[in-house]
Amino acid sequence: MAESSALEDGAAAQFDIKRSAAAMTGCPVSGAAAEYTPFDHPFIDDPYPFFARVQKEEPVFYSPEIDYWVVTRYEDVRDIFRDPATWSAAITLSAVTPMSPQVLQRLRESGFRMNPVLTNLDPPQHARIRKHATNAFSTKRVAAAEPWIRRLADDFIDRLLAKPADPDGHRHADMVSEFAYDLPAHVGMRFVGIPDDRVPDVKAWTANRVSLTWGRCTEEEQLDEVEGLIAMWKFCEDHVAAMMEKDEDSFLGHLVSCHRANPQDLTINEIESMLFTMIVAGHETTSNVMASALLTLLQDRHLWERLVADPSIIPQAVEEMLRYRPSVISWRRVATRETQLDGHTIPEGARILLMIAAANHDPTHFPEPEKVDLCRANASRHFAFGHGVHLCVGAGLARLELKVFLEQLVARMPGMKLDSGQTFAYPSSLSFRGPIRLGVHW
Repeated sequence: MAESSALEDGAAAQFDIKRSAAAMTGCPVSGAAAEYTPFDHPFIDDPYPFFARVQKEEPVFYSPEIDYWVVTRYEDVRDIFRDPATWSAAITLSAVTPMSPQVLQRLRESGFRMNPVLTNLDPPQHARIRKHATNAFSTKRVAAAEPWIRRLADDFIDRLLAKPADPDGHRHADMVSEFAYDLPAHVGMRFVGIPDDRVPDVKAWTANRVSLTWGRCTEEEQLDEVEGLIAMWKFCEDHVAAMMEKDEDSFLGHLVSCHRANPQDLTINEIESMLFTMIVAGHETTSNVMASALLTLLQDRHLWERLVADPSIIPQAVEEMLRYRPSVISWRRVATRETQLDGHTIPEGARILLMIAAANHDPTHFPEPEKVDLCRANASRHFAFGHGVHLCVGAGLARLELKVFLEQLVARMPGMKLDSGQTFAYPSSLSFRGPIRLGVHW
C-alpha cells in the first residue's frame, strides 16, 4: 500500500508546478516579457512578428506571467535539446497553470498512476523505454500502414464530395471539423491499437488533457477537466488489460509482447503510461499541422496550384509546412544546475520554454523564414518533432499521414478554395496551435 500511494502521489505531482525561486525573488522583467502574453490576444492570433523581433532584441528573457525563461534562437533551442543532463525533460507534461489542491486530491483518490515514460523521462531510464517505442514504430510497420491510411483518407474525401451543392453549385465544408480533426485521430488510434468506435471518447479526453496541461484553467475549470483525465487513464488501464489476452500487430500489441518476454524490462504501468501519452501525441499534433498546412497552401493560391500540378514535391512540401507552422510552438525543460545562457545566469530549477516556432523561423538557419518555399533545401532541420534523444518516435507516421492526406486532396479536390471573409481563431494554449475552423468551397 505504501508503494502504491507513493506511485499515485508521484503521478499526480507531474501535473503540478510550483512557482520557482526566480518568480518568488522578483527576477527582472524585460520589455519582451511585458509584451509576452501567451494566452491572450493578439499573441495567440499571430505570434510570429513577436518572435522575429525578440530574436534580434532579446532572444532569451524571463516571463513572470508563466514563470519560465523563454528561448527563441535556433542554436540555443538545439543545444538545450541536445543536453538532457543540464536541461531535464521532467516538467514537459506538467500543468502550466498550477493545479488546485482539490484537483490533485481528486487525482490521488481516483487511482491515477501515470508515470514518466518517454516525453518527460530523462536518460538513462529514457533509453530503456524508448527502445520499445521505437521498435513499435518501426519503418516496416509504418510503411505497411500506408494503404489503409490512404483508404481512410479517401473515405473522408468521399463524404466531402457527396455534400449537397448550394444554389450557386458550390459545396462547402469546414476542413478542421470534417477532415483534419477526426482523420488523424482515426489513423493514430488504429495504429496504436484502439478501436475506431472509441475515437470520439479519446478525442474528448484529449481535449481535457490539452486544456488542463497547456492551458490557463480556473480552479473550477480544472475540476471539470480533470474528470476527462481520470476517464482516459481508466480507459488505458482497461485497454491494456484486454490487450494482455490478445496477439495483435499494433503499437500496443508490440509493447504487450515485450512485457510478456521480460516483465521487468517493461512493466504494465509503463505500457499504460505510454498509451496515455500516445493518445494525445498520436493525433492532436497531426490534426493541428494538417489544418495549418491547408490554411497556408490555400491562402497563397499558387502554392496549392503548384502541388496540384506537381504532387511529386509533396514530401518536401510537408517538411516546409512543419517548419513554417508547427503544431507545437513551444516545449519545456528545467535546469538541473545553475548555468549560463546567452549572457543570463539561469538558476538551478528554472523552467525553460523552448520556442520551437521561433527557432523554425530563425533567419540565420532558414533564409527568408516568412516565405513559404515548398522545396526549401534544409526544411527538414526544423524542430517540429523536437530534437536529440527525445525526438518524436512517431515522426515517421506523422510525415506519412501528411503526405497521404495532401496527395489525396490535391488529386481529388484540386479546385478547393478558402471561403472569403473569414477570420481564423486559435486556441488559448501555451504549446498547441492550429486554426479552430477552416471554411472552404469547391
